[in-house]
Amino acid sequence: MMSDMMAGMATALVPSNLLACIVGVTLGNLIGVLPGLGPLAAMSILLPLTYGMDPGAALMMMGGIWYGAAYGGAITAILINIPGTAMASVTAIDGFAMTQAGRPGPALLLAALGSFFGGILGIVATMIAVPVLSVHMPILSPAESAALLIVCLLAGASVGGAGLARGAMMVSLGAMAGIVGSDPMSGDARLTFGLVALEDGISLSALVIGLFGLSEIIQRVGKPHVVLKKAPTRLAEMRLNKVERTALWGASLRGGGIGAVLGLLPGLGPTLASYLAYSVEQRRGTKGLGQGAPEGIVSPEAANNASDQTSFIPTLLLGVPGSGAMAIILVVLMIHGLNPGPAFLADNGPLFWSLIGSFWVGNVVLLILNVPLIRIWTTLLRIPPAVLYPATLVLMCVGTVATGQVSDLFVLAAAGVVAAFLQGAGFPLPPVLLGYILGPILEGHLIRAALIARGDPAWLLVNPGALAILLAGLLLALVFRKRGQGLTKDA
Repeated sequence: MMSDMMAGMATALVPSNLLACIVGVTLGNLIGVLPGLGPLAAMSILLPLTYGMDPGAALMMMGGIWYGAAYGGAITAILINIPGTAMASVTAIDGFAMTQAGRPGPALLLAALGSFFGGILGIVATMIAVPVLSVHMPILSPAESAALLIVCLLAGASVGGAGLARGAMMVSLGAMAGIVGSDPMSGDARLTFGLVALEDGISLSALVIGLFGLSEIIQRVGKPHVVLKKAPTRLAEMRLNKVERTALWGASLRGGGIGAVLGLLPGLGPTLASYLAYSVEQRRGTKGLGQGAPEGIVSPEAANNASDQTSFIPTLLLGVPGSGAMAIILVVLMIHGLNPGPAFLADNGPLFWSLIGSFWVGNVVLLILNVPLIRIWTTLLRIPPAVLYPATLVLMCVGTVATGQVSDLFVLAAAGVVAAFLQGAGFPLPPVLLGYILGPILEGHLIRAALIARGDPAWLLVNPGALAILLAGLLLALVFRKRGQGLTKDA
């Protein structure tokens, strides 16, 4: 494993791949700083760029955007009490309290170091788990694969925290969008409403950009724009005192361990990891928590970054994305003809280890760039929306047409408007993308399983493996969903 890892590190340091990683981390930081434009928006807008890239470079750039935005969202959470991402909302509690106490520099450094150490724990967990699971993971029958996907869709329905019923509705909506086009058995057009442009299905790029890019802009128009007057920009302003240095190590281990475990479970993700890590600090009776305690910054930041890393495990080995961002990573795999599954490591060993190498490089680059780039990021907060939003809209349209056809602009517009309406009504958007990707895959497994069972309607419950997966998944979903709601209220 060490030999493969060193080879992967060498591949990650190839100039083109290193550049893709640095660009991804930098863009992720940038997007995370801009309130309202989270990592999903960044990844969806930049998705068209990956069509002409090497698969390794494409994954490195998208991965860099994902975990780079995790720290970027903490910058505005700490400085102006406006989280750039959902996972940074917990960091804002103690981070902004430290800023009000006249210590914004140490708060930013604690967030950076917490993200760094949490990322390292997540990388090590990924390096160990993927080779082990690749060897010992059983080969599933079509019925068992269908049961696993049903469980994962149920878990994905909880992404967004809007309730299981609303999440299930969004998963179903996404699955309906995914099966638009030709029937896999008969070849007949379905759900096209007579439109020739839909006979090949709904454009993936247009749907993703509309869901997470255009909808954000529509919702942000007319809202107040916060301007930051001053931010710490020198290393001397970020020194930690003895109490903060002591708190750093224990909080990093606790938060990173929690995030690494939750990243393995589809549907939970970094936001819940941040809440759980903060709740653990509450239950430990951490002194000054909520009033600027360093543990309240370090633990959630370590948790969300560790979860970012280990969430690649179910995505690569099961083809089951646990969040909207991982769904976009799965899209990149599909674009380049790479099949996720237990054999992913055996079939794409160099690619996997180069991705692991990029994680190491990206986390180091993220730590190095954080201090000098804070001045630039906080300056960007002064760009008026009248300039920022039209420029972003142009990029969306160009990317959509470049990877599809002009008619895809109508899909982009429709997806953006519908998504903005749904999100405004309290419906989560990530489950839509999960349903779009996993729905057709589930349909294929269901068809094969039904053919094997010769049309027996009870085949899913008769198969012992499928029944065990369904029962275990239902139990886990109920336990973690109830626990997650309680942790959210506590935090």
